[in-house]
Amino acid sequence: MELPDQMLLLEPLHCTADEIMQQGARNPTAVQRYLDCLSSGWLGQALIERYTYGESPDTPQGMLRIKSIIDGKFVDWLKPVKDEIKDDLREILEKGHDDMMEVERDLYEKAMEGTDDPGKELLSELVEMIDKGIQSMPKILVTITSKGQEIASPIELKWSYGLEDAIIRLSTKVLEKAIVGMEIKKSGRDFHILYQTDDAAGDSVTLALVEEMRQWR
Repeated sequence: MELPDQMLLLEPLHCTADEIMQQGARNPTAVQRYLDCLSSGWLGQALIERYTYGESPDTPQGMLRIKSIIDGKFVDWLKPVKDEIKDDLREILEKGHDDMMEVERDLYEKAMEGTDDPGKELLSELVEMIDKGIQSMPKILVTITSKGQEIASPIELKWSYGLEDAIIRLSTKVLEKAIVGMEIKKSGRDFHILYQTDDAAGDSVTLALVEEMRQWR
């Protein structure tokens, strides 16, 4: 299976075992298993080995050693690798939209077809998490008006810097000459931004703003 140069959870890609060890891996056997799984298209098991090879070889299989402070004391405990993978994906989804989410989801789904990958069940869970995460993300819609008329139908933005940062970035656009007013409406988890452009602004300026919003990240 051909993989992209970069993925959200599955990295590093296109590296040798020596290069991975030089990056801080501690379990050379798990590193080799990781590379073998990638070669076989077993992305689920590759993910498990990817998280495993940072642990010492004496760590129980399928577990990670975690250090935490509990009641003011440092405590070592074991956490299932699969739980850590899902926690990392959950954090990624909470940050906002990223085009790689759909790419990674489709790769996982394709990798599950006709395979005996031991990590197939994990991939299924990750695909479901990505689908639910994307569906539940707050939407940001932008409507641009000129002379009281909508220039285009509401534009749904893709935001990848966190919701608060996205709203701040959109708010600062009021400082631009073409925009003379802005209103923010909230409906449930979603936000609707209404920009009012200067009546004197030319059509090219207004249409450029529409195109900018369509390409916005």
